[in-house]
Amino acid sequence: MKVLSVLQCASTYLDLATSFDYYFNENNSTLPSASIQSEYALLLKAFNIVVKEICGEYIAIKHRETVTFDSDKSFDLDDLTFEPSGILKVFQNGAPCKFKILDEKVLTDFVGEGEIEYSIFPEDFDDTDDINIFAGRVSERTLALGVCMEYKFLKNVLDDAQIFEKRFYEGLKGDMRSKKQVVMPAKRWC
Repeated sequence: MKVLSVLQCASTYLDLATSFDYYFNENNSTLPSASIQSEYALLLKAFNIVVKEICGEYIAIKHRETVTFDSDKSFDLDDLTFEPSGILKVFQNGAPCKFKILDEKVLTDFVGEGEIEYSIFPEDFDDTDDINIFAGRVSERTLALGVCMEYKFLKNVLDDAQIFEKRFYEGLKGDMRSKKQVVMPAKRWC
């Protein structure tokens, strides 16, 4: 799914599609005004907020990295490739190990090479990017509703934001539900 298609869907829900026609229509050569450009930037910011919220609360993006634990059986979290949002597991020789997090360090019961599995937040997306980090688990419609919610919160239009918030979380709940949990009612024959 493309970020631009999510933003286009969100702008339709917000009744702003004609304002952002420059971004959605390849044939349009008229440059939008500065206010329209700032509104579009706010919509993109709302998109990135929603993606980070989903990654932080619902679908963790995991990264596994080989590291070396010091003689004091610790590893500094600042030395990881990405900024972690949470440490999930520590491994030694492929086997999970006990660990603690203390003062921005991971403490283990061994010295030497090991692996750390941690969750990360994605980098900010641009409107030309593809978004495939959710592996199809979150629908375009749900993302668009989340963008609308955050956009209205950023604009401080709280009544509208609460309406979109309710719809977004209902959509997210439906998207997160296992397909095995969907139960169709039995047909009744008269």
